[in-house]
Amino acid sequence: MRGPVELSGPDDHLDGGPGLDPDTQRRLLRSIYLAAGGHHPNLDAYDDIMLTERRCAVLLDPEHSWTNPPGSEHLEPESTPT
Repeated sequence: MRGPVELSGPDDHLDGGPGLDPDTQRRLLRSIYLAAGGHHPNLDAYDDIMLTERRCAVLLDPEHSWTNPPGSEHLEPESTPT
């Protein structure tokens, strides 16, 4: 994909405003993590680590995307009988 990106974290000033407050940052990172299929046994601990490490989200505004050329689709290997 190609397009402009913004970093969204506690030290990033989107649109010239202040960085995200901890609760907003926690909710953003958790929603991205879960949307990507992430599973964690303790989401509160996950939140604490993300905030302590001052993690940020990369927000992409896609202008163009590419796909694989025809014929390059992923095929599951045939299973062999045991």
